[in-house]
Amino acid sequence: MPKRIIDNLTVFGIGSKDGNVDALPTVLLEALAAGCPAVSTRLSGVPEIIEDGVSGLLVEPGDDEALARAIQSILSNPQRAASLSLAGRRRAEERFDIHRNVEVMHGWLGTAAAQARGDSNPTTADEISRQASSASPVAAEAP
Repeated sequence: MPKRIIDNLTVFGIGSKDGNVDALPTVLLEALAAGCPAVSTRLSGVPEIIEDGVSGLLVEPGDDEALARAIQSILSNPQRAASLSLAGRRRAEERFDIHRNVEVMHGWLGTAAAQARGDSNPTTADEISRQASSASPVAAEAP
């Protein structure tokens, strides 16, 4: 089985000057999940992905020298690279895991549905799943 390119990286850097980027760059999430220390600019949702100095490094947009220094600081310090790598992977798993996020959203929707029904005892996500799987499909009427 061929190795993924990301598995061979020592550090992952992504920079942008104008904010014309994804709200949450998937490639950055993939780098963290792969345990690759990451450097990026403080744009869009990137600060939600990387906690500066903990799970990666952030620099100001357009500051090419700061981006180069941040990358060099990881390359020249294996302990720091290892620390950022572990914290980045942990952050990706804790904040951006699809299964966990579906559970959270399920809970929110269950609470909202209970409130809409005037139910003071909100339905749990497990109860919603059971109800949804046992409910008969409803045919939609054509307009």
